[in-house]
Amino acid sequence: MTGLLIATHGNLGQSFLEAATLILGPQAQAGATGIFPGEGKDDFEKKAKAVLQGLATPEGTLILCDICGGSPHQICHLFKETEKVKILFGANLPMVVEFFLSRQQEMTLDALAQKVYEAGVKGIRGAE
Repeated sequence: MTGLLIATHGNLGQSFLEAATLILGPQAQAGATGIFPGEGKDDFEKKAKAVLQGLATPEGTLILCDICGGSPHQICHLFKETEKVKILFGANLPMVVEFFLSRQQEMTLDALAQKVYEAGVKGIRGAE
């Protein structure tokens, strides 16, 4: 089962997991961590690495970050050197829900990441 780490500023990632739980019920192999005021990149790296290691599976882990180039994204990008991960940024709730709905299917981490990416784009609509 592919793991999911949501790495964000503040509690955004945890809120995404809580919202997905309301929609789909509890989900295994999923975690979130955030960077908070007064924390440095080293603090965040330690927290994120600990969560990531707890989620590690042979299938790998998808990491969703909130902002491209933000501290969570910069730190998680370093994990690509040593962990089996794929990283997407611009996280939104449709991406999290799609991840949980699709990860049971037989697909590679790359294919799952593509499907989650597409759900994130489709989940953004203009004002009606």
